[in-house]
Amino acid sequence: MNSDIKKIKDEINEKLKEVRIRKNMIKGSINMVYTKCGNPNCKCAHGLKHQEYRLTYKGENNITKIVYLSKTKINKVQKMIDNYKIAKKIFNDIIELNINLLKADK
Repeated sequence: MNSDIKKIKDEINEKLKEVRIRKNMIKGSINMVYTKCGNPNCKCAHGLKHQEYRLTYKGENNITKIVYLSKTKINKVQKMIDNYKIAKKIFNDIIELNINLLKADK
């Protein structure tokens, strides 16, 4: 086997290991929104709205989906979003390595 091909295959395997480390991934973003609950006796009925956090992402057929989050889950979800972004970059790197592998394997 050509040494260039072996080197590229080794790089691909290393990249795949990096992805495996990042098991928990979510695609999307966290948003803070202010809402009214609808209770006429609540503070939000008089101007002071409730603060809520939500995860927004694109689901099947590119439809926007929303998951409401408790404050305690925000850091965990943000880490999962960060893992997704890193994994996405790693996958793009693997694609480039596979293209280089095709070019090297003549």
